[in-house]
Amino acid sequence: MKLLTKEIEKKLLANNGKSCAGSGRSMENNKVVVKFFNPSGQATWWLYSMDDNGICFGLAQMFGRDTREYGYFDINEIKSIKCPPFGLPIERDMYYTPETFGELL
Repeated sequence: MKLLTKEIEKKLLANNGKSCAGSGRSMENNKVVVKFFNPSGQATWWLYSMDDNGICFGLAQMFGRDTREYGYFDINEIKSIKCPPFGLPIERDMYYTPETFGELL
């Protein structure tokens, strides 16, 4: 399965550079575009934006709900992950309904 469709990539790139600073909004009000997950583990990523170099901004959860934090991720690194024990690639949640960061926290 392809992690990024053209439509998803377009939305992520459109969000690049959108800042909440000075807008009166907090990050919690922004809607996530796409969700990726480890099919054989706990890691999950919710992406909001991506620059032209594939650096994404979003929320990551590596070891359980209490470990969620904002950060930057390289989409190429996520694409290259082979999850133990079966060597499965990271998958896109095809049934994900976009939520705000506030709803995820």
